[in-house]
Amino acid sequence: MMNCFQRTSDLKKSYLRLGEILLAAVVLSSLSLLFFGLNASPGAFEILQVPVALAQVIFVSFVVLGMRCKLLPVSLRYKELLWPAVLFGYVLFVLLRSELTLSLLLGSFWILHILFFVAVIAFLRPYGSVSEDRIWVAVGLAAAGHLFAFMLAWVIWPDRIRANILPAFDNIRHLGYLMAPAAAVMAARFLTAKDYLKLSLVCFGAATFYLTYTGSRGGVVALIAGLSVLAVYLVWHRQQVRFSRFIVLIFTTGLLIVATELLPALPWVNIFGRGAMAVGQTGREMLSGRSEIWGSTVDAIRSSWLLGNTPVYLAHIPEYQGTPLRQPHNIILQLLLHWGVLGTIIVLANVLVFARSIWVAIALHPAKARLPLTVLVTMLTHSLVDGGLFYPYSTVIAIIAFASLEQIGWQELHFRSAGPG
Repeated sequence: MMNCFQRTSDLKKSYLRLGEILLAAVVLSSLSLLFFGLNASPGAFEILQVPVALAQVIFVSFVVLGMRCKLLPVSLRYKELLWPAVLFGYVLFVLLRSELTLSLLLGSFWILHILFFVAVIAFLRPYGSVSEDRIWVAVGLAAAGHLFAFMLAWVIWPDRIRANILPAFDNIRHLGYLMAPAAAVMAARFLTAKDYLKLSLVCFGAATFYLTYTGSRGGVVALIAGLSVLAVYLVWHRQQVRFSRFIVLIFTTGLLIVATELLPALPWVNIFGRGAMAVGQTGREMLSGRSEIWGSTVDAIRSSWLLGNTPVYLAHIPEYQGTPLRQPHNIILQLLLHWGVLGTIIVLANVLVFARSIWVAIALHPAKARLPLTVLVTMLTHSLVDGGLFYPYSTVIAIIAFASLEQIGWQELHFRSAGPG
């Protein structure tokens, strides 16, 4: 009997460890395309989605096989399975009725994200000991890896970098969708963690340098928002931070600012140059054309306000045909454009189903919740002016952060309802 129990325990530990590795692989999957060098001819279908999608499929399959399907209702309540299923069916319905080319292909990534979200919830919930901290280290490592690739490409192919062609990316600022949450969570980790502090600082520096050097205003604002919420959160819960670490973080940021001014200029003005240009501009001018994009998006929403137009619609608007523009740079408009009012309500219903657990995590477990909360706030802020929740390589990070927060609160509610027995 003892040996049988030991074998069962060992199997659970092995399952947990492999699941953590696969989850980290999903986060790191965007690095796989760096081996292909520079993407000289970006098209409507971004090749970067392929490795991220494959990593998600592997993780979903692992969870389904590991839990043997029948255990899913044990981990998720009826309505927690119902609403994702409704969203899944609705997305499929909108995609199938669309006449736009590539609609089903690109929109299918939404279906995969829904399955991935349910799988992450089902994996994290039963295992209170899962180390989500490793996931955020993986985010930092991904940021450092992309910066290394960017700098290497700048040295080897400077002309192509000047032509706005990045390794595996078709726009220099798209990578900011990953860099902003990476910088925020690595700063939070450096301020509060006990181990791997040098790694956290290096990864923070890599991500922050990229944001400032490439002039990603949305990324920098999102980073500031994430760290501001973290500061309020730490004060609210009376959590102490070593003053020396705060000074080191400020000093490192200062060095990065100097570096962006001394290094060769990119074709894009760095963040401080863009800030200087913004002085005296109107709000419309500071949005760098977003007001025009938002206006066109609102007109497109009116054409099919109830059911939406699917994710590829914006590229079919005449003034944007032939451009790489595929999302409206605002998460609210994005949901309304792609899935209409009905789809947006279903998405919000999915969020609200898990909202109680998230609130419990934030209120009762500040130490566990601070890293995923910092990531989520950073990405939500960025999504108000950009596409951080549009591209698969960054969307998966938001999904993991949301599921991690939910798991922390669910553990509290679950064990409280179970009682001492």
